[in-house]
Amino acid sequence: MVQLACLAFPFLLSQLKEAIEAEIIEMGYVVTEFTMAKVIQLHETKSSRHSVMIVGKTGSGKTVVWRTLQGALSALHKSGDPNYNFVKVSKQAGNPEKPSRAVLPHNSSDSGEWDGRVDGTGI
Repeated sequence: MVQLACLAFPFLLSQLKEAIEAEIIEMGYVVTEFTMAKVIQLHETKSSRHSVMIVGKTGSGKTVVWRTLQGALSALHKSGDPNYNFVKVSKQAGNPEKPSRAVLPHNSSDSGEWDGRVDGTGI
């Protein structure tokens, strides 16, 4: 996996940090140590997990963090860097207080356990 290489090779992490800083500035925000740490933390989490759910209070920076990482990785990919040759990913935002039927887990009628499918065709 190319993403895991950032953890093993410091020069890739420095490239990523530069891209993150550039993206934060381009978005009109101020680069802080806290924001940098959260974006890198999200990158490291995504490198070792299939999916991630970001939760937190309103205004805590959830959207800024994932959009910054998305922009930084896209910029590295567009630059032609072979270490950042990713496929397109999609985001799905939802309100956990009112999930639609399309995102509810599908339970097996026999055992009541989740069978890995999702009801509906809206996804």
